Amino acid sequence: MKKLFLLILIVLLPVFVSAGLVPCGGPGQDPCNICHLFVLANNIVRFLLFNLLPILIPLMIVAGGVVLIIAYVDPSKGPENIQKARAIFKTVIIGTILVYTAWIIVNLFFQVLGIIEWRGFNRDGWWHIECSHDLSNIYTLNYNLPS
Repeated sequence: MKKLFLLILIVLLPVFVSAGLVPCGGPGQDPCNICHLFVLANNIVRFLLFNLLPILIPLMIVAGGVVLIIAYVDPSKGPENIQKARAIFKTVIIGTILVYTAWIIVNLFFQVLGIIEWRGFNRDGWWHIECSHDLSNIYTLNYNLPS
């Protein structure tokens, strides 16, 4: 199982690198502020939920199917492999529902706080975090000293 995970990680490494998760501080980008922390978190979550999980979920279902086929090919370990396959299917389905439900709840919470804005169902994402505020004055103290 560890070898399979390592193989999947190596195959998906280019996807990780090209994800563009850091939204600021690069050449031609705005300097980073506290709002970009929320944008970064949103980018990471969107990458995991919409780029990585749609690849991993079918792979895990296929792994459960392989275990189920092996259960019928090797009757000596059949009952325990059938239980393993059922556990894999159950875990994948419950985990998927749990992860996407948590994402909906967190996004709803952020919308109530006013951190994110609903954009509708479009290709750029359903939720948008805008960092157009000038927050640089929060970190500096300007004292008017007598001269």
